[in-house]
Amino acid sequence: MPSVLGFNRGRTSKATATSQPNSKQQTANSKQQTANSKQQTANSKQQHTRTTTAKARSLCTKTRQFY
Repeated sequence: MPSVLGFNRGRTSKATATSQPNSKQQTANSKQQTANSKQQTANSKQQHTRTTTAKARSLCTKTRQFY
């Protein structure tokens, strides 16, 4: 059991030394994803207002026909 732990400990230290620059790249990618998700939220809000105005216009034209 201790030999397995020692082997794993040695392997992980080498892995962290090589994967240090990759972690910085991942942080940059996650920031980009957050910006993209904010953009999607803005787009969905804009789309929602467009559909509601289109519905309101169609209702106005329907009511005008009755008058």
